Amino acid sequence: MKLDATTTTTAICIVNRRAGTIVVETGVPTDPDATFGVLEPYASTLHLVGHEATGWSAWLHRELEARGMPMVLLETHHSARMLEAQLNKTDRNDARGLAQLVRSGWFKPVHAKSDAANRTKL
Repeated sequence: MKLDATTTTTAICIVNRRAGTIVVETGVPTDPDATFGVLEPYASTLHLVGHEATGWSAWLHRELEARGMPMVLLETHHSARMLEAQLNKTDRNDARGLAQLVRSGWFKPVHAKSDAANRTKL
């Protein structure tokens, strides 16, 4: 499963772990409650929920993790390089491609900063 989140919307793509086929593809406002509403019916079968590291992704990551989702934060530059071959760059296609990366294990996980660390500027 993959989330492609911007400041306003999150593209969601859930793929079958074995076959790689799309199970669910939708978009919601970037909000933990809206995102969890889509994920909750599949919670018992979700292996990993991945999303790219961005300025607000640590917040979304922590909120979904607190709701029991098996979260992984993907290193942004590595993920972008993996998607360079895409002809049509959209949030929906990014979610599809990154869902396949999570499914295959071809990603670099990164640490989600705490809320206090995100608020601290050096």
